[in-house]
Amino acid sequence: MLQWTWTRLTVAAGALAASEPNPLDFTWKGFVLAAVNFLILVLVLYRLLHKPILEMLARRQKAIDDAHEAAEQKARQAEEVHGEYRKRIDAIQEERDHVLADARQAAEEARHEIVRKARAQAEREVAGLQRDWERRHREALRGLRDEIVGVSLDLARRTLVQLVDDDVESRLRAHARERLQELADSSDRRARKSLFAAGGTVRIISAAPLADDDRRALGDLVQALTEETAELSFEDDPDLIAGVRVEFSSQAIDATLADVLDAVRERIEELAPEDRAAEEPEAAS
Repeated sequence: MLQWTWTRLTVAAGALAASEPNPLDFTWKGFVLAAVNFLILVLVLYRLLHKPILEMLARRQKAIDDAHEAAEQKARQAEEVHGEYRKRIDAIQEERDHVLADARQAAEEARHEIVRKARAQAEREVAGLQRDWERRHREALRGLRDEIVGVSLDLARRTLVQLVDDDVESRLRAHARERLQELADSSDRRARKSLFAAGGTVRIISAAPLADDDRRALGDLVQALTEETAELSFEDDPDLIAGVRVEFSSQAIDATLADVLDAVRERIEELAPEDRAAEEPEAAS
């Protein structure tokens, strides 16, 4: 229809142009025709294009509004996602802070434990060194004391050897006979019988060879201690320095100078009990 209308307008304009010799000349008739043509064209365009254009603009506006709403919705979703990621990041950072705090605390506890163990080990080593030093010190003192005692006793032995004479020998032998006589005078038969248990030999040891009279006197005293015949053995031992030792199966009667030196040595050991008292804690540790 629009094409038909346009064709008619074109034909009318052509006819009008053919009747007019100069279309550029202004005339009221031409002006009116042009105005009418323009109004007709505007009317036609309004009737034909107004509604489609409005619909197109409405669709365009709706599309724009939909796009704007979709963009806003995506923006809101993006904001929600951003907020969720922000929360996750905060949670991760908080967890990281807790992990770091726990790690620092564990490291500090481990450091304290290492320091404690190192200090305890150092104290044990120092205590061990102290005990070792004290032990070595006691051993050195004990060795020095034993050496001094040994030298002193050896010197005393040599001195006694030089001082021993017949009078000292006779006194010591007399003392041995007195102790045998005391045993013989004892009323305890069981004690006397225990001297000869298992029928052993009675050893009579002297620092110097005994004379026949001394052998006979000592033998008679030993025989007086038992109801049976005792087997006697006479021996010499210069280490006794002077005197006589009678050894029974259960005990001995010692009347020698060597016994005196042994008693001195034992007394010296009794006067130094700190060595044994110090060794007992070491053995326990």
